[in-house]
Amino acid sequence: MNKPIFGLTLFFIGGIILGRYLFLPPVHLYLVLLALLGLAVFLYLRGLRKILTPLLFSFIFLLGALYFIVSYYPSAHNLVNLAPSQHPVELTGRIVNQPRLRSGKNPRVTFVLEAEKIFDQQESLPGLSKGDDVFSQIYPVKGRVWVTSFYPYKYYDYGDRVTLKTKLRIPSGAQEKGEFDWRRYLSYQGIWTEATTGRITVRERKKGNFLLSLAYGEKNRMMGIIDNILPLPSSAILKGIILGDQESLPPEVLSDFRRTGTAHVLVVSGLHVGLVLLIIFLLFKTVGLPTKWATALSLPLLFYYALLTGLRAPVLRATLMASVGLVAYLLNRETPLLVILSLAALFILILRPTSLFTVSFQLSFIAVAGIVYLTPQLEKMLKMLPLWIGRSLAVSLAAQLSILPLLAYYFQQLPLIGLVANLAIVPTMTIILALGFLTLGLAPISLSVAQIVANTNWLVLSGLSKLVHFLSFSSFPVVSSLVCPQVSSFSFWLLLVYYAVLIIFIYLLKRLSRAISSSQ
Repeated sequence: MNKPIFGLTLFFIGGIILGRYLFLPPVHLYLVLLALLGLAVFLYLRGLRKILTPLLFSFIFLLGALYFIVSYYPSAHNLVNLAPSQHPVELTGRIVNQPRLRSGKNPRVTFVLEAEKIFDQQESLPGLSKGDDVFSQIYPVKGRVWVTSFYPYKYYDYGDRVTLKTKLRIPSGAQEKGEFDWRRYLSYQGIWTEATTGRITVRERKKGNFLLSLAYGEKNRMMGIIDNILPLPSSAILKGIILGDQESLPPEVLSDFRRTGTAHVLVVSGLHVGLVLLIIFLLFKTVGLPTKWATALSLPLLFYYALLTGLRAPVLRATLMASVGLVAYLLNRETPLLVILSLAALFILILRPTSLFTVSFQLSFIAVAGIVYLTPQLEKMLKMLPLWIGRSLAVSLAAQLSILPLLAYYFQQLPLIGLVANLAIVPTMTIILALGFLTLGLAPISLSVAQIVANTNWLVLSGLSKLVHFLSFSSFPVVSSLVCPQVSSFSFWLLLVYYAVLIIFIYLLKRLSRAISSSQ
């Protein structure tokens, strides 16, 4: 790989890792970066340009560290400096995501609040500057809060400015090694404080981003159609496949998908984006549009689908990769896949450097990188099989070899059956997505026709559910423990060793293959 963007992205990632695990004073880093920049200008003017490349990579490395530190750690005016609060306070802010209804024994709604001001009736809050009315003790604050509310969901939505009375608290961290760390999970989303409330007062409505408001409204409409036209669990599975919504999925269904290594079909990912692009492209070609017109019109629809599904890291990665590929096609340029992957990773990390440490980002990018790097060699090893079988098996095997260690590390499960399960399930996804979008498109025109299409999709969804349940072997504990063994938590360093060995092994195979070819 001789493209600079690949190296720049790797060094930027290395800098982010440095900033996460080794805190360095931002001022010192800033001064070092200025010194490196000044040295680069001096060397350039003196004609010593050979030294500029390592200098540039060093600059990008330290820039990644500084960028992470500045982006990640809360400022002096962040709400976390007031937590835990000893008594209730009134907090005003804006809802910046779509509130989600959590069912169960204690139904509740969760959402993220962008704090704006806090009102304390009992005492002054240290470290904050007061507002115009000193006696009202209203203080401007910053930061995001994870709110759990037991107030009816219908009264507030994305973009609403609300006031709630609550006690602030610090999210709980992991108590034991290998346990899910709720505090770290929230911190990677820029959330350092959480609150529980029983009442919310809406001050202003719909003050959020217009495009997001439109996307959330359309998502709610689609979910309503699916709920009305399909029974459970088929409706829940379809909402997961099309929109990435898992809230209404029965726990046993979700467990079956996880145990078979196919849970990714219920979280909108690159696979979904690719299939959606295929469906859109075929639709445009069916109505007679030229290829380049179909390509150009697919771009805005892809970004709208990314908005619709919440701009998750896998969706954003796949959308960016598809967009770069489509633009390259329109410009008659051929761009290597690893270059496109590097550009997508760099863009996402510039938007939010903490994405690097999220499970979805790691699974998404490592799966694609594994497919790009491993598939050609695996295809050669499987060349005795028919072409379409060998290629499908090579892609599936490359993806599984890439993500199985991560699944074991994060979820303490090793779904070995995933190789077989994905070969059977992934082709079915195209049918489910096509029928699902056709149902949603027909529903406003003719509900009876949409119901006929939905009934057809119900047959496919039921078959998918039964297949996944069978492959999970949940009724046969002994077999289930063999196809999806439980593993204990292990060190992150073992992951690095695994990937290093895998990369070196494939590299040596490629060298050996070239040597054999040249000797013949």
